[in-house]
Amino acid sequence: MTPEQVENWIQFSDCVINDITHKMNRYEMPLSFFIGFDRNMQNIVFAQGLLADESKHSHSWFFRQIIEATGIHPTVIITDSDPAVDAAVKEVFTTTYPIHCAFHITQNLHKNL
Repeated sequence: MTPEQVENWIQFSDCVINDITHKMNRYEMPLSFFIGFDRNMQNIVFAQGLLADESKHSHSWFFRQIIEATGIHPTVIITDSDPAVDAAVKEVFTTTYPIHCAFHITQNLHKNL
């Protein structure tokens, strides 16, 4: 996180969105983003990180780095309903209320039904 991202997290981390791209970069590593919005309702990037894999351990490590940098748990986190992310949220962001993104749930329904 840049110093500006840390400051934004401290001010605006009431509701954050976490999304992971699957090996869409030249390193072929998952890229995890935390996105939110400021007081002008403009989207801002809170944090980004290349992960070794999409395991609970990798997500937990990334989440712990955010806590170490800011000292603040988000109030609400919106995720794509990945079981590894859900487990990491419960382990690290213990006071955070998790919500699953309706778009991703609908995608999974179409794919699996």
